[in-house]
Amino acid sequence: MRIHTFTIVVGSMACDAQCPYCVSKMTPSVGMEQRPPQMNWRNLRVACRVAKDCGVSTALITGKGEPSLFPTDLVATTKELAQYFGFVELQTNGIRLIRLQESQGILSSLYDAGMTTICLSVAHYDAERSREIICPKIPDFNYWETVEYLHKLGFSVRVNCTLTKAFGHMQEIWELVSMARAFKVEQLTVRNVTKPDDCEDLDVQEWIEQNKSLINLEELAIYLCDNGGAKEVLRLPHGAVVFDVEGQNLCVNNCLTESSDPNDIRQLIFMPDGGLFYSWQYTGARLL
Repeated sequence: MRIHTFTIVVGSMACDAQCPYCVSKMTPSVGMEQRPPQMNWRNLRVACRVAKDCGVSTALITGKGEPSLFPTDLVATTKELAQYFGFVELQTNGIRLIRLQESQGILSSLYDAGMTTICLSVAHYDAERSREIICPKIPDFNYWETVEYLHKLGFSVRVNCTLTKAFGHMQEIWELVSMARAFKVEQLTVRNVTKPDDCEDLDVQEWIEQNKSLINLEELAIYLCDNGGAKEVLRLPHGAVVFDVEGQNLCVNNCLTESSDPNDIRQLIFMPDGGLFYSWQYTGARLL
C-alpha cells in the first residue's frame, strides 16, 4: 500500500475566516468541537510510523478550523512530525500569521521545530478580491504581503488558489502565475471549487452550485502548453499535474481524497483524538 500525503488535524472547528465554500462544513466533524481535543501523542506516533513505512515524505498540518489559532499545539506537533518526515507543511488562511504582534515568535518557533513550507489558501490573484471572498470582515488583509513576510523568515511558500466563478476566463490564470512569479512563490496550486457527494451543509452546497468555476482544468492544461509554452514536469497518481510555466511551478489539482488505484491511498488523515482516516467524507473510512 502506498500513501502520498499524511495530513494531521490541529486545533478545533474555530476559524477566523468566512470561506463560503468551507470544506470543514461540508464534511463530518468527527467529534471536533470549538474547543480543541487533547492530542493523542501515542496514536500520532503510530500513524507517523505507518505513513513513513508506506513511503510518505510530506506531513501536512491542517485543521477542521484554522490551525494557527492554536500555536502551542502547532509547534509541539511540528516537532513530533519533523522526527519522521523531511517536509512538514502548514495549511492556513494566513490571517493570524501577519496580524498578531507575537506571530514572528510563533513562526520562528515553527521554523526551528522543522516546519518547511507554509501553504496559503486564497481565492483570487487580486488580494482584495480574495479577501472579499474569504475574510470580508478583515479589511486590511493582503496575502501577498504575507508571502513576503514568510520568505523573510526562511519558509518556502505554496499558494493554493480555489477557483470559483470569480475567475471568468483562462487568461486570469496567467495573472495568478505572474503574481506568483513576482513574489517568488515556490509552489502554486489551482483547483476548482467542489463539494462531496454527501454535503453536510446545504448553504455551502448552494453557494458552490451557484459559483462553480467556468474553467475546465483539462482544457486549462492544454491551454497552458499551447499558448504559454508550459512544460509538464510531474504527473501524480491522484490526477494532479505539475507544470513549469516560464519558470513558475504550477500544479493543476483536484479536491478528491480518494485514489483510482486500489494500491494507493491519496492521504492519511490523523485527528487529534487519535483517529486515523483515509477520507474526509466518510467516518467509516477509519484505520485506527
